[in-house]
Amino acid sequence: MLRNPVDRAYSHYLHSLRDQHESLSFHEALRTESSRTNKQDYLSFLRLSYMGQGLYFEMLSRYYALFSKEQFLIINFEDEFINNRDSTIKKILDFLEVKDEGIMIDIKSNPASKARFQWLKNLMKKTGWWRVIIKNMIPSLKVRQIIKNRIQRANISTFTPSKLLEQERNEIFNTYFKKDVESLELLLNKKMNWNK
Repeated sequence: MLRNPVDRAYSHYLHSLRDQHESLSFHEALRTESSRTNKQDYLSFLRLSYMGQGLYFEMLSRYYALFSKEQFLIINFEDEFINNRDSTIKKILDFLEVKDEGIMIDIKSNPASKARFQWLKNLMKKTGWWRVIIKNMIPSLKVRQIIKNRIQRANISTFTPSKLLEQERNEIFNTYFKKDVESLELLLNKKMNWNK
């Protein structure tokens, strides 16, 4: 599924900001991305490559060099999945040759969230002597993971992040993604309708 690259980049930026991997503004992060990312440091690259992960032509070209186009089903996230979910799910199942067993599709997953208590989130990430004590008190890794997951879930609250203004979206699209999207549309022989 291909999502509007501006939305994908902004969503990814918000995740990095929430997880304290990012300190720059969105515009500054996009502008300096090529000098900040290093493909040799894969984790850092994933965290800070907002634009890089939305250059679909570049990615699909690599796949198409190895596999035939018939092995891919390209879905426009906004136009097809969001606006026509039922028919798109059927299209995906047909493509995969999977029988429709009545999949629940009205599930909202992965809502935007933030930590209620940042100090608790930071504490959960840290290592130290207290982890050794907890490990000795609760020897089961499975039980420790269940406890950790429950604490993390209790520490999050959903929120609505600020949206990009239409002028900002257009500027970002035209500056960083327009050429790639034009090439993508030619490659797929399909209009993506992202620059409305």
